[in-house]
Amino acid sequence: MNSINKQVVSNYNFINKRSRISLDTLKQASPLNGKTTNNSFSTKQIKRIPSECTIQLGMQPLRQRNELLIQDPGKLSKACKYAVKKLQSNDVYKRIPFIKHICDNSDFNRGLIEKTMKEGMDDTFLLFATGNKPAYLMDGVYLRKMKITSLPQGYKNVGGIILNEAKTKDVINDNYKWLKLLFNDDNLTKEDIFERVTSNDEETNPLLKHYDIENYKTMNEAITGIFLGYPPVSSIIYDVLCSEVRTKEDKSNFKSFYTDKNTFVQLLNDNKCDKLKNNEKLRNKLINTLNNYEGDFLESTSMRSNPKLRNKKTYGEDFGQKIFKDSKCIFQCKIYIREDEAEERIINEINKFVQDSEQFLH
Repeated sequence: MNSINKQVVSNYNFINKRSRISLDTLKQASPLNGKTTNNSFSTKQIKRIPSECTIQLGMQPLRQRNELLIQDPGKLSKACKYAVKKLQSNDVYKRIPFIKHICDNSDFNRGLIEKTMKEGMDDTFLLFATGNKPAYLMDGVYLRKMKITSLPQGYKNVGGIILNEAKTKDVINDNYKWLKLLFNDDNLTKEDIFERVTSNDEETNPLLKHYDIENYKTMNEAITGIFLGYPPVSSIIYDVLCSEVRTKEDKSNFKSFYTDKNTFVQLLNDNKCDKLKNNEKLRNKLINTLNNYEGDFLESTSMRSNPKLRNKKTYGEDFGQKIFKDSKCIFQCKIYIREDEAEERIINEINKFVQDSEQFLH
């Protein structure tokens, strides 16, 4: 892996690794077409099923238009904001098949969607509703307690997290090795993991307990982050660091947020991280991954205005700030190291959202 300095200079080199992106990558299966993906979860799975919704709305299926892929992070961020603004204007977003379906089936759902849009979560929700994000967290106390009914086929509401089942299988494919370690079960198949995260069993489904971040025996927060589409290693680091906060003084000083990589690895080597004390395989895998990563954790600039953090380094950068130089990026998550494949996937999802939004604006 390149050094951290080279990685920072080329914030989006991971996109340029592929000069062209295939049609199979751009075409996504419609979550409303009533068809499911192959349970084999092949990493070469072809998602070219035409959307019945595009026919119903008089739209043409997405064509291969590689020239529209925006490789400059700044331009992509602006294009994304423009798409969100246009979808908001005159309630154009209600044409999106996922939103149209749940609003047409219930006045309650319609009110919930409108509240979601008004509470400033519209950008992330639109990324999900257009089929370009694997899951959406109904954040906020009010929204989390609500239960959307009459979801389209291919979607599942799990404790306030709405899963796109087809993309959930993609997440499992991409992160299978990490997920087995996080579940601490080498015998889990991909099908087992899918059944577990889509079930209503509070004993076995970590997504139903994602808010229990201080449970030192589980990695629920990390698993949730991965299924929300966040980079896997950063999701794990975030879970471990947040769980290490103990005293009120620690919390007021944001202690967990300014642990550098070498200190963190030493804590892992000394088996002092409570979350991983009983999961040696995950701990060793994390140690090896970080030892092979050149450079420190990414340094944050998001909390510089806090007087308690003056003259202190803070670690854990917001993805939007690091990649797009914009804290209001449509895809916000905490990252500690650069994970090229995960970042490339996120960039492609945002690009796809920009392209898809054009269909609803005409």
